[in-house]
Amino acid sequence: MSKVLHVVGLSGYGGLEQLFVAYLGALPAGSPRPAVAVKQDVHPDFRPRLRTYPGTVYRQKYWGSLRLPGLPVCRRLNLSRIVRAAAADKIVFWSTLPGADWVRACRRSGTAIVYYDHGRAWQLNREAAAPLRHAGSAIAVSEAGRRILQERLGFSGPVAVVPNGVRFPSDPAPSPAAPEGPLRLGFAGRLVDKKGVPLLLRAAKRLDERGLDFTLAIAGDGPAREPLRELTRDLGLSERVRFLGQVRDMPKFYRSIELLVMPSLQEPFGLTALEAAAHGVPAVVTRVDGLAGTVVDGETGFSLPATLPMSSYLELGGGWFEVPEQVYDPDTDTLRTPAIVDPAVLADLLAQLASKRDRLQIMGRRAAEHTAAEFCMARYAERLNGVLGRH
Repeated sequence: MSKVLHVVGLSGYGGLEQLFVAYLGALPAGSPRPAVAVKQDVHPDFRPRLRTYPGTVYRQKYWGSLRLPGLPVCRRLNLSRIVRAAAADKIVFWSTLPGADWVRACRRSGTAIVYYDHGRAWQLNREAAAPLRHAGSAIAVSEAGRRILQERLGFSGPVAVVPNGVRFPSDPAPSPAAPEGPLRLGFAGRLVDKKGVPLLLRAAKRLDERGLDFTLAIAGDGPAREPLRELTRDLGLSERVRFLGQVRDMPKFYRSIELLVMPSLQEPFGLTALEAAAHGVPAVVTRVDGLAGTVVDGETGFSLPATLPMSSYLELGGGWFEVPEQVYDPDTDTLRTPAIVDPAVLADLLAQLASKRDRLQIMGRRAAEHTAAEFCMARYAERLNGVLGRH
């Protein structure tokens, strides 16, 4: 089995960081523990788990317990020291491009470089992605990611696809139905343009005009939060929609809703939809990028095609910020410019589901079973280690 060093940033508390820490915890008992090199200081929530991790953890800003001065020569010496000490066959860069100092250290030691993309490839152009030429192989979280790396960025090496694992334990019991109460809708994610939240609010307005009883809980924060709150007020939905901000107890959030709605314009994988499924909550998602593969359409959730142009999105309150130039269309198996779900079509589907709460329960059970079988963390760790052992 290959000896591996993972290079990852753990200063934030996003999906990638939580996935990596969950991966370390999902490694089989008695199996070799890969070394880890953290790029910045570690988020407080991860420090206890790293302290008890039985493998070796290197800190790029420290030489042992000594914090290094911010001089380039100190960084180069420390990276060389880490590469020599780890004596790894390959170094895996988690959604970060290998810098010149890493490349030099890997060349001197004969260590292979693997780039592991968790969505950054959508935001890069070929010039910015030039450091990828130093990677001998890559890993993507979806077929969409593989195509973006190869066709958009021109990566010529082999690209393996390893779907993300679910960070939370699967719970086969669906969230409690409330047939006499409002339909409980939810959204979770960073509040940015590419998440498509204005489309969800426009669909919610149509439901309100039909007299349908519902609530919408929005978990997450981001630069679009205030514009979205303003749009909510303008649409007269303040009594229906709750902005929860950053939610730390996501299992509790998933248990509080009946249906997750993700009308994203771009999504490398769609881990949030699977996390909801693990708690018995089906999802309605856009059929785009890796998001389409997180639901079995009509069985564990629904996927809707993106049929309206971006010009319509601007009219509906959305924007271009962080929206990539190209996305993957699974219907045509091609890359295309971004498009959006029609809020009217989304509203029609939600209205249908509001009258079929028992169907939502059945779909929730199927979603939990499917997620437990295909996307549990143990399966993810097995897949990732298998790829790293081969490439």
